[in-house]
Amino acid sequence: MSNRSGLPCAPTSRFWCKVRVRASGCWQWAAGKSKDGYGRITLGRRTTGAHRVSWQIAYGDIPNGKHVLHKCDNPACVRPDHLFLGTHADNMADCAAKGRIVAFKGLAVPKKKCRRGHEFTPENTYVNPSGRRLCRCCDNARRRRRYRQNNEQECARKRRAYWRDKASLERRRSA
Repeated sequence: MSNRSGLPCAPTSRFWCKVRVRASGCWQWAAGKSKDGYGRITLGRRTTGAHRVSWQIAYGDIPNGKHVLHKCDNPACVRPDHLFLGTHADNMADCAAKGRIVAFKGLAVPKKKCRRGHEFTPENTYVNPSGRRLCRCCDNARRRRRYRQNNEQECARKRRAYWRDKASLERRRSA
């Protein structure tokens, strides 16, 4: 027995048990994900995007040359009405419009936010000597982490030296 997408019913029920409804309206994929955050599911011996399987369950086969794109910009979302079909060019244009890629068709499209979500405003943006833009919030946090790490290592080094010297002094006294 199979549904209209041609997928067997067992994988379909297996698919839906891995979906969690979120307050944002997205249906979040709760199982395996790619490094980019897209849901992944293995059907038979083939691993595919969970959003593609969701589209197939809801609307049928995906035409050749078409991609399943997200309206909500949440790669783990598998809600069928948050998905739409488009070409690779449509996908790249959507990425550029949402500020997720740096270049599109040779034109520099600056990102609007850093990877941790801070806005790239003139006050929050630092351009390093090589010309790369950095988020001041993230750069300051990185510097604080590095300072703490180095400070902890220095303190540990001093503690070891103190106890080593103290043990050496006691050995000399007892001899």
